[in-house]
Amino acid sequence: MAGGFFNRLYYGNDKKPDLTKEQVSGSRFKLFFDVLGVRFWKLVQLNLLYLLFCIPIITIGPATAGMTLVLRNWARDDHSWVWSDFWDGMKSNFWQALAVFGIDVLAGVILWVNIRFYNAMGQTNQIFFMVKYLVLGIALIFAMMHIYIYPMMVTYKLRLRDMLKNAFIFTAAKLPHTIGIFALCVGLFIASIYLYVLPLFIITFSLCGLIVNSFTNAVFDKYINVHLDDSGHYVPIEDEKTDEEPVADEKSLEKSGVRA
Repeated sequence: MAGGFFNRLYYGNDKKPDLTKEQVSGSRFKLFFDVLGVRFWKLVQLNLLYLLFCIPIITIGPATAGMTLVLRNWARDDHSWVWSDFWDGMKSNFWQALAVFGIDVLAGVILWVNIRFYNAMGQTNQIFFMVKYLVLGIALIFAMMHIYIYPMMVTYKLRLRDMLKNAFIFTAAKLPHTIGIFALCVGLFIASIYLYVLPLFIITFSLCGLIVNSFTNAVFDKYINVHLDDSGHYVPIEDEKTDEEPVADEKSLEKSGVRA
């Protein structure tokens, strides 16, 4: 009896499927709202689980990887258990996610110090104000890169430097779309904190993650997944002529594989 309880807690209840194929037929846009409607309480559970694992600040990166794995699956109409897949995503990406979080902290400190420095120097020379806004632009680009970093982390087997490189390439190549997704998520957080439209602790993190993964799934399908062979490895299509330039770095992807 106790064993059955803990199995349901870890794997979920297989007698209550979250979503059926009939419920998600249609476009990605429709799929997003189908997932949002049918899995609303699962998103709440995932959001609270994510916040719980973020209490030790050092685990924010791995917890983000765990949440991203669950949301990536839901966003592409794959089944995913809230607890077990969250935990598996944390374990399998722990060190890489921890490294990304460490880079985030270091970059945040450096950017903050630079902005304060150039802002103070700008009182005597206007050129430093221009440099300050350049640094702010770099900070914005770095923040938007995270739209791609964690989805790539849980989907492809990439070295850290290749993952960061491809995240930058995607951010630059899909800049208008990336800015739109980033602004939407920032808007949701502002509404949650200041307008009390959507309580931050209930669903905001998982909702933003679902938006991000719905977007990145479409981007990866268009620019990466079409080049994957049956074993999940990247194979460039050299003979195919296309008007579109490749987006991701092909050399790094050729050495990578696809995670389950």
